[in-house]
Amino acid sequence: MYYFTHDQLLPKNTVLQIDDDTGTLSLVQAGECVIQQQFTEPEFLLLNLFFRESGVHCTYEEALAECINEPLVVCQERLHAARLKDEQEESLTREAFSVEIQPVRTVLHECRERLRTFGLDIAALLHYGYVLFQYNK
Repeated sequence: MYYFTHDQLLPKNTVLQIDDDTGTLSLVQAGECVIQQQFTEPEFLLLNLFFRESGVHCTYEEALAECINEPLVVCQERLHAARLKDEQEESLTREAFSVEIQPVRTVLHECRERLRTFGLDIAALLHYGYVLFQYNK
């Protein structure tokens, strides 16, 4: 179990309690749990990138590696090849890249509603990856 705090993402005197064993996030305010949600293993592994490893952002490659349980270098190669294919085909829809990144999009879609109960969401940053941000209803 560990804790995540961030002055710009969470209300003052609030922390996220993150339980690795159960895949549970709890919003703790003044020592009391006010919101709690459980996430599936793929969802929780992806969310951990934002809470533990890199702060509030991660690259497409890091997210894909976590979602498909492949080494980072393999995902870097896959996404690089997809970008090159899209460039060669002058694809405006980035079709090859979209196919490769779909596992991440699926996991994000599945956990987004529960994550928003904490006032948080995740957005894609073009050409970079994903960022955790404060969600305002």
